[in-house]
Amino acid sequence: MGWFLTRKKSKPAGRSRVAAAVEKWDRQRTIEGLKWLASAAILIGLVLGWKHGQRALTGYASERGQPVAADRVELVDCPPWIHADVQSDLRWLASGYLTADPLSRAGLDEAHRALAANPWIESV
Repeated sequence: MGWFLTRKKSKPAGRSRVAAAVEKWDRQRTIEGLKWLASAAILIGLVLGWKHGQRALTGYASERGQPVAADRVELVDCPPWIHADVQSDLRWLASGYLTADPLSRAGLDEAHRALAANPWIESV
C-alpha cells in the first residue's frame, strides 16, 4: 500500500503536548535583547540631546548678538603710518557690520566687503 493509506501514530494526549508547544524562557536571550534596547535608547537620547543642545546654544549666542562698539574693533597688522583718524573711521565702518555673536560669520563677511570697498583702502 502507499504511504497515504498507512495510519499515523497518534501522540499521547495530555501534559506533554502542552509542554512541547511552550518553549522555556531563555534568560540569556532576554538580557541580550535588553542590552540592545538600552544601547538604542542611549543612542537616540544622544542624538536628540545633541539637536536640542545645538538649537539652544545657537539661540543663546544669537541673543547675545549685540553690535560691537567701534572701540572694540581691532585692526590687526595695521601700519603705524596710517593716521589715527583714518583708523578710527575704519573701525567705525567695520563695527556697523559686526555683532558679538560668536557663531555669525555673515557680519565678518559684510565688514570685509565694506572695508574692501572703502575708497581709501582701494587707493592704498
